[in-house]
Amino acid sequence: WEDISSDYISNTISEQKTVLYNNRFITYFISNETINAVSSSASDGENWSVAPINGLPTSVLLPSLKVDEDNLYIIDETNKVFKSNDGFTWMQTVSDYPVIANYGILPSGNNGRNLVIVDDNNTHKFAQTDDFTNFEIMEVASKTSVSEFPVRDFTSISINSSSSHTIKYIIIAGGYKVDNTANNDVWIIQEKDGKISDLKSKKTGSTSLAESTLFFYDNSTYLLTNFAGANSLLYSDNFGLEWKPASENQSLPAEMEFRKKASVITDNEKYIWIFGGISETQTQIDDVWRGRLNKFAQD
Repeated sequence: WEDISSDYISNTISEQKTVLYNNRFITYFISNETINAVSSSASDGENWSVAPINGLPTSVLLPSLKVDEDNLYIIDETNKVFKSNDGFTWMQTVSDYPVIANYGILPSGNNGRNLVIVDDNNTHKFAQTDDFTNFEIMEVASKTSVSEFPVRDFTSISINSSSSHTIKYIIIAGGYKVDNTANNDVWIIQEKDGKISDLKSKKTGSTSLAESTLFFYDNSTYLLTNFAGANSLLYSDNFGLEWKPASENQSLPAEMEFRKKASVITDNEKYIWIFGGISETQTQIDDVWRGRLNKFAQD
């Protein structure tokens, strides 16, 4: 592991999130109640330049930021959606419904659409959308209430296995439900027979999933979380169905500061990039780490 960059934002920040888009890392952050960004080549991560942001209100919720192939989307405090096709210039979408949560692309045979929760006349419902303008309301196949799923500060990733046509779903962990209670479950959601199907993962121990981060690496799914005041990894080698602690051979470096709510990105060179987060003293961390996990540690 290597500490690529420290103090790369330089401003005093209150919140941050980093994404990979168009072969560039973009770190969005709030400083002095304004939205700012810095950007770096995805092959670098050490040299950053200021990236002017246009069209975003200060009410946007950075944890809601999501990326698909063509656009970035973010939700604000009033459930409006803003989109950008370059990461820097943003515009509000004209939506059929207020958008409560965006979980990202739900894979399907037709490449998938964004899975969201919308407010339909004061009732929360699942829906899918290509453009955050037109929505298809989705029925839930089980008796699970939509209120059981987190709507803010969650982590989610899309899983689309090339080896099985049935492994096409979204994994959601952590966050808070609409009633502000913590979600400590890992949910698997997929589309089946035109309806939303859900399943809870099995996980060992009582590790808190609050402010954790999901990422996919080397054909396994990982959760960066914390245990006893230290950075900790849970992993699943069956695409999120069951979770267990990673072995010591796959632990993060001891010199990496304890953090929650980090941004984690994996690249085509099998590197894991970890950006910032919140420290044990609830201050924003301003650094970039890059490394790899031991490929054979779980065998």
